[in-house]
Amino acid sequence: MASGSILTPPSAEAELGHERQARADIDLALRRLSEHGAVGILTIDAGFLAAVERHHGHTAYRRSTSALVDLTRKSLEAHLMPSDMVIESDSRVDELLVLFFRPRSSLRFFVDVLPTLPKALSQFLTAQRHRLGHSDLVDVPAPCVGHALVLHSPAAQLRRELAIGIERARDDGDLFARLERQKRRHELTRMILGRDMEIVYQPIFELATRKVLGYEALLRVPPDGVWRSPSDVFVTAEREELIFELDVACRMAALRGVRNRLRHEEHLFLNTIPSAIHDPRFQRGQFGHLLASCGLEPRHIVVELSERSCQRNLRAVREARERLRALGISVALDDIGSSPSSISTLMDLDPEYVKIDIALVRSSDGDVARQRLLRAVQDTVDAIGAASIAEGIETAAELEALRTIGVRYGQGFHLGRPDRLEALPRA
Repeated sequence: MASGSILTPPSAEAELGHERQARADIDLALRRLSEHGAVGILTIDAGFLAAVERHHGHTAYRRSTSALVDLTRKSLEAHLMPSDMVIESDSRVDELLVLFFRPRSSLRFFVDVLPTLPKALSQFLTAQRHRLGHSDLVDVPAPCVGHALVLHSPAAQLRRELAIGIERARDDGDLFARLERQKRRHELTRMILGRDMEIVYQPIFELATRKVLGYEALLRVPPDGVWRSPSDVFVTAEREELIFELDVACRMAALRGVRNRLRHEEHLFLNTIPSAIHDPRFQRGQFGHLLASCGLEPRHIVVELSERSCQRNLRAVREARERLRALGISVALDDIGSSPSSISTLMDLDPEYVKIDIALVRSSDGDVARQRLLRAVQDTVDAIGAASIAEGIETAAELEALRTIGVRYGQGFHLGRPDRLEALPRA
C-alpha cells in the first residue's frame, strides 16, 4: 500500500446504485438505438482499475474511473454529439462503452471515421495514463480499444443487437491488441539482433566543481516508431521474456559507443539487470578482452542495479554485486528514495555509488519534507562511505539545495541533456 493511502471499501448501497445506473444507461441506449437506427460502438478495456481498487480502495477506484471517462470525452469531443453516451458497461467490470448514435445514412462517420477512433483514443489515453493509475503501484498498459457497428433491424431485439455489437467491438479490440503485440515483438527482435539501437550518454558532474565524473548510457527511441519511451521497450521485453537479450544488446551498444573516447578518469554507468552476470561476456577473461577492445578497463565501468530489483529478488542483486566487484567493477544502487525500504536496502548492499531518485530531487529546493528525506539518505551514504548522485536536476535552485545537503554528484537537464558522446561537454 502506498504511504498515506486509505483503503475504502464500497458500501452495498453504493454498489447497488452503480448497478442501477449502468442498467438505466443501457435502457436509454436501447431507446436511442431505436430512434436513430444505428450505433457505432467503442469498448475500452480498463482492467487496470482492479489494481487501483486493490492498492488504494474503492474511492480511488471511482476517481480513476471518472478520470477515464473525462479523458475519453476529451479525446473524442470532436465526434461526440448530444445524444452520444460514454458509460460503464453493465455486463463486464472495468469496461467503458462509447456509443455514437447516428442515422443509418451516416456513411462518412461509420465507414471513414469510426474505424480510426480506437487507435487514436488508445494513444491519447496512453499518453495520459499518469492520470489514471492513482500511483506508481499501478501499471496502466496501453488501453485495448475496439469498435463495431450495429444497424438496427425492426425484426430483431434491441438488447440482443446491442449485446452482439459490444461483443464484436471487444473481439476487434482483442485482435488489434494481438497485432500490436506482434508488431512490437518484431521491432524488439529487430532491435536486439540488428544492432541499430541508438545509445546516448548523459553526463554526471561533481556539483562543487562541475568536473565530469562519467556518463550514463541510455537507450533512445525514434519519435515516430512503435515505442512511446525507452521504458516502454523494457516493459515489452519483460512481457515477451526478452529482457536478458535486450539488456545484453544495450550494454554492448553502449560499450561500442564509447570506444577509445572516455578519458582516463571518466566512468561509464551501465544500467543492468541482476541476471546479466550470467552473460558469458561477464566472465573474467572474456570481459577483460571486451573492455580492452573498447579502450576501457574494469575501473571505468559502474553498473547500476535498481533498488526496485532488490524488492523482487534481493539475493540475486547481492550475487550480482559480488560478481561485479570480483571483476573490478563498481556498483551503483539506483532509484534510492523511490520506496520506504530504500535506506535498509542501501545499508545492506553497500554500493560505491548511490543514485537518488528524481522523486526526491524534484522541487527539493522548496520542499522541507523532501529535504529531510534527502538528508537522511545522505547521512546513510556518508556512513557507508559511498558517493551520492542526484538524478533529474532541472533547476539551479535544486542544484544549490542538493549541494547544501551534501550530495556530491548530479545529473539532469539543468546540467546536461543526453546526447552522442562527441557532442557532450568534457570539462
